[in-house]
Amino acid sequence: YTVDDSMTGPFGGIKFIDESTGFALAKSYDKIYKTTNGGMNWDEKYSGSSFNNIEILNDNSIYVSSLNLPLFPSKFSNIKIHRSTDLGE
Repeated sequence: YTVDDSMTGPFGGIKFIDESTGFALAKSYDKIYKTTNGGMNWDEKYSGSSFNNIEILNDNSIYVSSLNLPLFPSKFSNIKIHRSTDLGE
């Protein structure tokens, strides 16, 4: 194993679509990272929500759920679904 110090966790999930391309959700730091070389390097692709889950439907479509909790949440009004149709680009 090697450690990539450019990413900060804890992570909400890591999923790969093949042996090269994968995504990682940094939960506490509200970021989505992408690798195209099997995890050797990771690039930040998006930030701004507290991400909790990632689903990859096919070679292009990625769905990520997020939950931003205000001080007094009202039911599930702050759940959001983020979608990418170009592999996070």
